[in-house]
Amino acid sequence: MSSVVQDIMFLLDESGSMESMGKEPVQAVNKFIQDQQKTMGDDGATFSLWKFNSTVVKLIDDVPLQQVKEFTDFRPDQMTALYDAIGQAIKNKSLKEKHDDVICVILTDGLDNQSKEFSASSICSLIKTETPLGGFELTIERKTINTVRSSVGNKGNVKMKLLKLTKI
Repeated sequence: MSSVVQDIMFLLDESGSMESMGKEPVQAVNKFIQDQQKTMGDDGATFSLWKFNSTVVKLIDDVPLQQVKEFTDFRPDQMTALYDAIGQAIKNKSLKEKHDDVICVILTDGLDNQSKEFSASSICSLIKTETPLGGFELTIERKTINTVRSSVGNKGNVKMKLLKLTKI
């Protein structure tokens, strides 16, 4: 069991290209939730689930991890507003009473091609300067991509790990 209460934000790409993955994204989300429930036990961890295509939708908002049920609502279509999803999730979390020890997991198969509110640089800026998230870690799970971890900077308690992506 974890000694630090973790808040988990899971962002799921629901763009049209994800359709080729079949049931794999839904299975991955549910496996992740089950694994975290077993690992973290009943230590007060919370879970939020966002899905995104051309729009961003918050499905679960800071629900106790042990109360999260199986996820099934997945209908891929449209484009990929990845930066908007990250930005909206971080801004939403920063407004919560509890907003430290946060892990953000993103499941995507592609790059942003639809965001209107946020860009890559504005996401980095948001994390470095505007977000009071302590111990924040960003993990991107991406199909058919090699990942190389690199740090993009710290401010106070903010620690962001960004996966630098290169095609296989």
